[in-house]
Amino acid sequence: MAVTVGVDSYVTEAELAAYAAARGITIAGAPSVLLTKAMDYLDTLEDQWQGKRSVGGQALAWPRYPVYIFGSLIANTVIPQQLKNGQMQLAIEADTQELMPTTAVGGKGSVIEETVDVISVKYAEGYNNSQPIFSAVNKILKPIMIPVAGGSNFAVTRL
Repeated sequence: MAVTVGVDSYVTEAELAAYAAARGITIAGAPSVLLTKAMDYLDTLEDQWQGKRSVGGQALAWPRYPVYIFGSLIANTVIPQQLKNGQMQLAIEADTQELMPTTAVGGKGSVIEETVDVISVKYAEGYNNSQPIFSAVNKILKPIMIPVAGGSNFAVTRL
């Protein structure tokens, strides 16, 4: 089953294959499934994207307007290459791990006690529902995200 660009993906299976091949990566899973998982993850980021959907009722979050990439306004019909690359990188990640796990690996809480000799491990109560962090994807997507101000901001008034 091929993914249709614009309906449920920003890229094609052929684009994913070329992106992976250029990086020496072999994809084992079904490309359509991996791209769908990547889209599911990207959907969770919509409140962090610049701009608003260009057309009410469009199937996907992009295209958007206004969006500035490296200081330049892009057309309201453009799907940024950063978004396409981010989806492809997420698809590659999805080939080896769950993008949005519902529980921590093994379903245990954090380790709160550990003994080395005569091996002993003690877990905290409950689950650690932390989500994985995809540093490479975050870096790829950064130019199309809402800028996050760093440090402290405050007004200065001279009397």
